[in-house]
Amino acid sequence: MMIRCTVCSFIGDSKAMEERCPACGALKKALEKHEPGISRERRRVLDWKLHPILVHFPMAMIILAVILTPLSFVVQRNWSPPLIQTVEVLLLILPFVTLASIFSGRMDAQFRFRRLNSPYLYRKMQFSVVLFLLTLAAAWQMMAHESIGWIVMGLLAAMTVCALFLGRIGGQLLCAFVPEQRPPEPVDSAPAEEDSSAPGGMET
Repeated sequence: MMIRCTVCSFIGDSKAMEERCPACGALKKALEKHEPGISRERRRVLDWKLHPILVHFPMAMIILAVILTPLSFVVQRNWSPPLIQTVEVLLLILPFVTLASIFSGRMDAQFRFRRLNSPYLYRKMQFSVVLFLLTLAAAWQMMAHESIGWIVMGLLAAMTVCALFLGRIGGQLLCAFVPEQRPPEPVDSAPAEEDSSAPGGMET
């Protein structure tokens, strides 16, 4: 059974919300039963939180590379090679991690919204493709020149911008979903009886 907090709108399993809301700490009296409006199969897939988990990896790797790249130019000479090697490994892994995040996002959108052509989803896919191409360009640049220069730093800056936009859009979509289609309620099609007491219904 699902429970909803009336204070912060957090939704969770009844076992995790027996005494108070785990999100805001509201007491039991603020909790109420909640019908999620989606099938158990869809809810099970969405409860994996696969995309919200995977999307943290490329973002964390981008931020780490952004920090370590300029740092490798200012630290002492004996510290610079390990930092550069760390950035090189990050840039090599980053395209694969980003691709996994894109596929998990597509699966999440399919189960959450049952479509992929809404304005926000379309914009998110655009930024995701751009981010993936930037990761490929940075990896190729690093392998071709065997060094990290201003081009790689520029690509990392562009990745950061894309990651910020993706995080902003994803945060707005995280709690939304399309409910199950319910059959329409039957409508009484019987014609209404004429009211003889109405002015237009009086006999002449």
